[in-house]
Amino acid sequence: MLRMMRDEDQPKLCRLQDEVGRTETCPGGKCPFWEEAGLIGEPGCAFDRIALDVHGRPELAQHLLRIRHALEAARSDEQVGERPSLFYRLRR
Repeated sequence: MLRMMRDEDQPKLCRLQDEVGRTETCPGGKCPFWEEAGLIGEPGCAFDRIALDVHGRPELAQHLLRIRHALEAARSDEQVGERPSLFYRLRR
């Protein structure tokens, strides 16, 4: 029997990657832009929460992907500890 897939059953794609023409399943908690559940609700992408529209703005998406890559590449505990502060500076 065929089963209809609900939206929540389908893997969510990274909007930043989509805007630059690549397809990548959202890495979820492995992404430095992911926010865990807290006072503001369920876990999710920070860009979804602040409703950042990257559609038609591939330069912005590419810049944010470069930042994401730099944050992911942080090697030392000190650098890892800086991840939130680097991201939250962008939100000001």
